Amino acid sequence: MTGRVVRGRLSTAAPGYTHTFGPQPPELAGIGRDLRIQLARWREGGGR
Repeated sequence: MTGRVVRGRLSTAAPGYTHTFGPQPPELAGIGRDLRIQLARWREGGGR
């Protein structure tokens, strides 16, 4: 499709991922906890 040709030696079949997206920003640390609290309050109120 693109015409790209790659040559080399396969060193590992089906290698795992070695990259990350870096450390979690502090602003996101409490989102999961806060969301669970909000959902519990919403459910207590009948989900309206």
